Amino acid sequence: RAAWARDELERCVLFARKPEVMKLQDDEYMKCHDYSVLACSLETPGVPGDGAPLGYLLWVYFEGRNLERLRMALKTIGLNLDEGIIERVDSKTSSLFEQELFLSKEPIFRWDEAVHSPSEEIRFKDYSFHPWADSGGEKK
Repeated sequence: RAAWARDELERCVLFARKPEVMKLQDDEYMKCHDYSVLACSLETPGVPGDGAPLGYLLWVYFEGRNLERLRMALKTIGLNLDEGIIERVDSKTSSLFEQELFLSKEPIFRWDEAVHSPSEEIRFKDYSFHPWADSGGEKK
């Protein structure tokens, strides 16, 4: 096992519009509140939100001990961690991006360039959908 800079990581997927994403990727804000982000642009009409044609999926990564502080900080820019499902990231089965986060103490913002499966499901607390499929989401 590599020498990890972080012992543990949590992640929460959120849906956002452009103004929140612009604020979220500010380097100083990221350093101050110690989080990283993998962001994916969505141009699919069936996504949750206010009906605007473009939105973003955000995977927000942080150390669990910072949860409450980060929850308050993100609320000030219009994002609510309570809308997503917080999951622990397993270092043994993590993606390459997540492994990079375990190795770095510095926050990272990256645009997701991966090709996603049409069957890939994104789950929120009260909503799930397949953003890379032709149809929109389904209420639970």
